[in-house]
Amino acid sequence: MSAVDLLRPSTWADALEFGARHPDASPITGGTDVMTEINTGHRRPSTLLDLTRVDERNRATLGGTMVTTSPVCNGYPPLVSSGAEMDLDRLEAS
Repeated sequence: MSAVDLLRPSTWADALEFGARHPDASPITGGTDVMTEINTGHRRPSTLLDLTRVDERNRATLGGTMVTTSPVCNGYPPLVSSGAEMDLDRLEAS
């Protein structure tokens, strides 16, 4: 089994920069989807982008389950019914 690199930014700017430099990195906070896929052998990312130390982000992991359209996300109905909006940031690799 190959090793997984772990990137641990402490600011949102660093997280965006790491994501741009490592576009194949899998972001992880709660791990609902990523860890399930790793544990079941469905995916083996070479790099994990650990966002748990980034204070500027929302502490909830709802964004992750929404972006991956995870079937375990039960937050869709209240968000849709309340007209919620989501802001996404991404830095492109240069």
